[in-house]
Amino acid sequence: MEDSLKDTEWWWWIDYLENEFDPTLDKDLELLLEHSAEDRDSFENFRLLKQWVKESDPASGVDSDQCLMRMRSHIMSAIDQILPIEKEAKSVCDASP
Repeated sequence: MEDSLKDTEWWWWIDYLENEFDPTLDKDLELLLEHSAEDRDSFENFRLLKQWVKESDPASGVDSDQCLMRMRSHIMSAIDQILPIEKEAKSVCDASP
């Protein structure tokens, strides 16, 4: 039983790091960090890993709002180009006997 508890303990630090942990337990985890070198090391390793992943992500520097607006503009331009073609095709089909 002790081993299975120890295996799940690292999830606490990930949840804590991501601010997804029950806020009522914050003080307990801070106390644990203060008095346990092993937990401090684990937490610091997760923090560094998160920082490294964020820094190495090529999309991290992209302004997603600006990117989405640019994509929307391209899509709307493509639709504007397609609509006249469809209207022309419809008029040709309607004119056919």
